[in-house]
Amino acid sequence: MKLFKSILVPVNLGSSTERVLRTAGEMAEIMDARVSVMHVVQPFPSVPLSSGIMMPEGSGQVNIPAYQKAVEERVQNSMGEIVEKTIPVERIAGRIVRTEPLAPP
Repeated sequence: MKLFKSILVPVNLGSSTERVLRTAGEMAEIMDARVSVMHVVQPFPSVPLSSGIMMPEGSGQVNIPAYQKAVEERVQNSMGEIVEKTIPVERIAGRIVRTEPLAPP
């Protein structure tokens, strides 16, 4: 049965992520499809320190782009571990990590 060629699965890396990805992997097997997994990271806010944000002692300045990149790399690694143990390797199309601000309500 070939209903879909690809399946996009948005994940939050919470407690249900493994179950969701196992289901997506099973669906991909049945439909001879490939799975892409996506997680969206919120950007680190650029706010003045006078807003009351506490900085770790001795930290000096925060390099926001470096911090954001480190967060994205951690998410990519975590997502990779979960994807590799829940979806058959031949069904994995890719892992996508995007940084996007929340949409206004």
